[in-house]
Amino acid sequence: MTKSATSEETQLNKKEEGGVVSAEMLEMMGADAGQGFENVNIKDVAIPFIAILQALSPQIKKGSPAKIEGAEEGFLFHTVKQQYLDPTKVHIRIVNCGFQKRWVEWKPRDTGGGFVATHLTDQILHQCVKDDKGKYHTKSGNLIVETAYHFVLLVGDDGSFEQAVISMASTQLKNSRRLMSQLMALKLEFGGRKVDAPMFSHTFDVNTKVESKADNTWYGWDLTKPTLITDPNLYKAAKKFHELVKDGLDLTPPADDQVEATSVSEVTDY
Repeated sequence: MTKSATSEETQLNKKEEGGVVSAEMLEMMGADAGQGFENVNIKDVAIPFIAILQALSPQIKKGSPAKIEGAEEGFLFHTVKQQYLDPTKVHIRIVNCGFQKRWVEWKPRDTGGGFVATHLTDQILHQCVKDDKGKYHTKSGNLIVETAYHFVLLVGDDGSFEQAVISMASTQLKNSRRLMSQLMALKLEFGGRKVDAPMFSHTFDVNTKVESKADNTWYGWDLTKPTLITDPNLYKAAKKFHELVKDGLDLTPPADDQVEATSVSEVTDY
């Protein structure tokens, strides 16, 4: 796991193709750390989405051109690296840096699917028809999915981190609310009194869990063990990402997000 281009620290690899980098070369690169990105801002970088692979995910579907060997239901999927993470074998942590609620409009999957628009409020629902499964459809037949976006730092065991987004829709909204409740309950001892902890002050362990309703089964988010951050570089990066989200950050969700959002939306569990 590597830090994103917007991280404050840049780690230099000590080896390059063909041999070991000389001390002189390493010193030159170290003196130029971070240079070249002066005109790059958050909108120029593809922030990965971290999704849970479900039964309909193309990464595990037999015969799909996007199928990834070894990927299974319940694994996490990194949309930029196109790699899966098995939370039972890899210790995955996040820092929740920001939150947005959006109403995302998708074309139906049976007509090719695809992102249409993001609506900032639920006012779009007044222009929709609600079907017998509780799903909202526009007059043109598009699906409106209430979606909670969690802007996080994905933290590796080696202390590295990168920016990412976790989206929770439909049946996952209850897990979003649980995470937000945990975050709002966190306190710090400061100046002889207890104060509300910043949202970005703790890491959470990331796992997935089997959830079900009636005859439907899927995997959901399981975010536990809030732990106070002790690394000042991680805290600074988390605060910086929080400020970027607060200042306004527009997202275009990837196609993988539609699979997760709509594959579990057959069951409404609010």
